[in-house]
Amino acid sequence: MAQSPKTSLQIVRPAPETVTDRIKALQSQMTGLAAQQSAELRAAMLEAQRIAADVANCPAHPPGVRDLARRLSDDLANTAQTIDAIMARAG
Repeated sequence: MAQSPKTSLQIVRPAPETVTDRIKALQSQMTGLAAQQSAELRAAMLEAQRIAADVANCPAHPPGVRDLARRLSDDLANTAQTIDAIMARAG
């Protein structure tokens, strides 16, 4: 009976990362997490803007509350647009 040829196994290890490589990877991760957090902030602002607009248009609320809610709604909408513009420029 013929024996099958023996193969040798080699352990291949990746080249060690340089400190620069590690810094670049961490910066990339940080940028991604920051973009995610900015998106979460924007979403929360738009939800608050929607609620403020509802309050502003509800006659059950006192006029002063409706006025504050209307201004807050406008401010939140404008600020969310500003976040969009900044994030678009940041790439």
